[in-house]
Amino acid sequence: MKKLIFILIFSAFLITPCYAAPYDDSQLHDSLPDYADELVGDTAQSPQDGLSRLGSAFTEAVSGGLGGVIKRALSIIAVAMICAVLTVFCDDAPEYVTLGGCAAIAIISVADVNSFISSGSEVITTLSGFSKTLLPAMCAASAACGTLSSATVKYAASVLFMDSFVTVAQSVILPLIHAYLAISIAAASFANKCLGDISSLLKRVSTLLMIAVALGFTAYISISSIVASGGDAVASKFAKTAISTALPVVGSIISDAASTVVAGAEAMRNTVGVFGMLALLAVCVSPFAVMAVNYLGYKLTAAAVKAFGCHKLASLTDCIGSAIGMILGLAGCCAIILFVSMAISIKAVGG
Repeated sequence: MKKLIFILIFSAFLITPCYAAPYDDSQLHDSLPDYADELVGDTAQSPQDGLSRLGSAFTEAVSGGLGGVIKRALSIIAVAMICAVLTVFCDDAPEYVTLGGCAAIAIISVADVNSFISSGSEVITTLSGFSKTLLPAMCAASAACGTLSSATVKYAASVLFMDSFVTVAQSVILPLIHAYLAISIAAASFANKCLGDISSLLKRVSTLLMIAVALGFTAYISISSIVASGGDAVASKFAKTAISTALPVVGSIISDAASTVVAGAEAMRNTVGVFGMLALLAVCVSPFAVMAVNYLGYKLTAAAVKAFGCHKLASLTDCIGSAIGMILGLAGCCAIILFVSMAISIKAVGG
């Protein structure tokens, strides 16, 4: 009887109100550019609404970019036709005709490629800045779910690889793409096999760097997450068992209350994760659509130019398309790193 009285008295003292502050997502919105913020909307809205707006934005970007692609393709094909006709009537100076054709294609295309390089660099910078706001929120929510070790490992790996990738992209890969484009123009203009081999080497090095960073990040975070998640699951089960055993009367109540808190943290983590994925798509959808359309346009134009017998002009056009593809792949690698980070953070640890 005395124990029951003491339990009731202390229970009355221990009962205190508890309030949960709503999550403030204003920093996530502030880290996004205006066009992406408008597309992604609010965190409380249905994901289907955001996906619908993203689909509309993709369609508009593709339809808007097709006009420029067709215009450039027709201009390059016209240059190839003129060069083919001049080569027929000017047997003594085919090299000068080819040089003029390469110069004309370079004038038509280089400005656009530079704009794509700037666009790709802007996407990488935007995703890097957004990750610095999103990943800490995901890490805190994951830690509140009871996955402290794996959340710390995921956050540290994501930040490390993201910063390293941005540094490598801006300091190494983008200059290599510039050099690849310049050397490709010179190789096609002067029919220099040595320059052609150098441009191929630069393309291969850039591609290998992107693949190495993406695969290295995916492998590291996957293996480390599996190891850390196993420890978190064991720790979570041990904590629940210890609480229930040490406090026979109220231990199960406390354990159930902790499970409720974890469930709320998981809901917030999933909400932020879905918002982050929509924001990732919103940042990438328009630039990726435009670059993909131009990449395909240059590749198809190169095939059409080759039909006129202008192999050097076709090679140059194909190299310009490859440069755009490298920029697209560079921005895509950055997006993959952030996407994998969010996907692994959203995945709950069973326990």
